[in-house]
Formats: sequence, structure tokens, C-alpha cells
Amino acid sequence: MTSLNARLTYIGGPTALLEWEGLRLLTDPTFDPAGTGYTPPTYTLRKLIDPAAGIYLSGDTVWYEGVQEVSSRFSIRMAVLFMGAARVAAVGDWPLTFTASEGVEAARAFSEAMIAPVHYEGWEHFSESRLEITQAFAAAGLNDRLYWLPAGAPTEVAGT
Repeated sequence: MTSLNARLTYIGGPTALLEWEGLRLLTDPTFDPAGTGYTPPTYTLRKLIDPAAGIYLSGDTVWYEGVQEVSSRFSIRMAVLFMGAARVAAVGDWPLTFTASEGVEAARAFSEAMIAPVHYEGWEHFSESRLEITQAFAAAGLNDRLYWLPAGAPTEVAGT
């Protein structure tokens, strides 16, 4: 089994930087300042918190079905989950990111992994905060598996 020695830096909202064996992977980068609004044709997303660093790229994706497959094929030490139950009127009540209860389901699937939520703060379209996520994990007896990444500070991730 390959050894994992990586560094994870939470930037804010959906954005985190993973550095591993010379690779730098950036998740859903949003580096615009608080107050920035994005207005596609049918809704507006408004950013509420400044990022802990500055660069810009963009993207967003959730693949719920993949959680079970990944958990069955790999030994996962830390799962970085896009949570916050992001909702916009244009898509109805369907959340664009994991809800707290879906995060609990993912934690159960990744039974050995620490769970690092991102994408739960800093934008007005998040319908669940750190508090709701913490409460859901506590109710499921999984609160000790939550790992809240400090914004802007690298976190060393080690394991095998």
C-alpha cells in the first residue's frame, strides 16, 4: 500500500488545496472577495466571506453515487466533502452539495476516514452551517470523525 504524506489547506467555502507528491490540486476555487455576486440567467449566488488566499478558477460538482464505489475500492484516510446543502431556486429544493445527513452517510461509507467538510460557509446559498453539520454527526455518534480545517493554514495528512 502506498504511503500518504500530503498537505491540505482550507481556503474557504468550497476551496481547498491538496499538495501531494509534487501535485497541487485545487477544489472548486472561488477566490473573489465577500460581496461578489454571480448572476446566471435564473438565480444569483452571493459570496459572504473573503477567502484566506487569492487566485481564481471555477467549477462545482457533486457525485453522490461515486461514494460507495470509491469506499469499496480504496482505503480512505480523509474525505473532503462539499457540504452546506447549497440551494438555488432555479433547481428547486434539490441541494447542489451534500446535506449534513448525506455527509453522515458518506462518513459511514468511509468508515475509517476523518471527514473534512468544505463548501459550507461563505455564500448565502448554503442552507446548512457548521452547526447543523456538527449536530448531525453528533446525533449519529460520528462527531469524533469530523475534522474542521483551519482556513488558510496547511494541514498535514499522513497515513498508509
